[in-house]
Amino acid sequence: MNKKLVKEMTKVVEEFTAEFLKEVHEELGYTNDDVANNVGGAYDALRDGAELILTLVYGQEAAERFNCMKI
Repeated sequence: MNKKLVKEMTKVVEEFTAEFLKEVHEELGYTNDDVANNVGGAYDALRDGAELILTLVYGQEAAERFNCMKI
């Protein structure tokens, strides 16, 4: 996977994560620690949402390769 695509996909995930954390805090009162500790399944929802966004934008194969990368 080329570096430009990885950077682009990382930015998409970062933007989604920031928006997700803002919304769960406003709507549910969850803190970042709550999400990290998977309170109410929040971390699972974050992970699944990011994967869905990547799949919709870049396709399933690219999303799977991105998720399996070791940093």
